[in-house]
Parts: sequence; structure tokens; C-alpha cells
Amino acid sequence: MNNIALGQLKILDPRGVWKSEEKDVTPWIATNVDKLCEVIGIPFTVDQTEKRVGGYELDIFGRVEGTDAPVIIENQLGATDHKHLGQLITYASGLDAALIIWIAAEVTDEHRAAVEWLNKSTTDEVSFFLVRPEVLQIDNSKPAVKFVVE
Repeated sequence: MNNIALGQLKILDPRGVWKSEEKDVTPWIATNVDKLCEVIGIPFTVDQTEKRVGGYELDIFGRVEGTDAPVIIENQLGATDHKHLGQLITYASGLDAALIIWIAAEVTDEHRAAVEWLNKSTTDEVSFFLVRPEVLQIDNSKPAVKFVVE
């Protein structure tokens, strides 16, 4: 029998990798948006981070490739909450977004249900995604992120 040496896979807390949403998470997502595009199946580009929407600030704004359809991304290091859900809807309406992505380290059943309801209740031109970043590490390797659509 062959003894194959395998590493130990660990799931890390995203808050141990990124300290700040604005200074760490947002720039990382903006420069690694291809990983997010791959998991949701829609290619898009990033136009701007920390975009003003009235008196508020959206984390990431972009466009679906090949169209002018606006993409918005709001991220958070903690669990989904009503504040961020409200922000998403405010940003989506203010920018007439077609693709709305909510990235959160932990997803509650209630917010998963809310996103499902939004997808059922809006037109086919609007899509909501709830995505969880799963941070993985093998032994003492550098951490890697795998996006999981909830």
C-alpha cells in the first residue's frame, strides 16, 4: 500500500486574514474579481471602489462585460445584517444596478431567504448574489480564498 503524504486542510476565519473591510477586503476583491466572476458565472469589470451614492459609499462598482449594466458589491467581515441589506437595496436603486453582490463572512438563514425572495420578486434583468468567502490553508501555506454562493 502506498503511503501518500497529504497536508492538513484548515478553514480560517476571514477576520484573521483581513483586518479592515475598507483597507483590506475591498481592495483584495477589486484586484481578484476574476475569482468572483468565475463562481457567479457572469464576467464583469471593476470601475471604482468606495463609490459615492448620495450620502453613502458603496464598496465596489463595476459593469457587466460587453454591456453597460451596473454591478455593485458590498462586503463585510462579519455576519449578514439588516444594515448591509438596506445598504445594498439603497445602492442598487441609486445606481439602477443589474448585478448585486453581497459578500459576507457568515450568512444567516434569514438573509439567505431575503436574497432568494429578492431574486424571485425582481425582473430577470436584476440578479442578487449572496457570497461567502471561505479562507483555506493547507498546513502552513499562504491562505487561499474560495468564494461560495449561498
